[in-house]
Amino acid sequence: MSLSCHLTVYHSEQSLDGEFIKNSLSDFCKREHKKPRVIVMDNGPIHHAQIVKDEFEEWQSQEVSIFFLPTYSPLFDGVLRHTWPCSW
Repeated sequence: MSLSCHLTVYHSEQSLDGEFIKNSLSDFCKREHKKPRVIVMDNGPIHHAQIVKDEFEEWQSQEVSIFFLPTYSPLFDGVLRHTWPCSW
């Protein structure tokens, strides 16, 4: 979402896969932007698909920064610890 509250959404009725991620991010990176773009992805397998990784250099050449969220354990996350449906 941009600072002006503009959200770009990519939707599919099919199962999502690495090709869908690659095509969506490629389209997003080709759009004109006046400010730097940052993409933050979780560690889902489709985000680490080779077809996606092969495009990182191209996207970065278009001034897009890509980051992955760190892996974590819900045991160390206070918010999840209080909302998770199990007890520790």
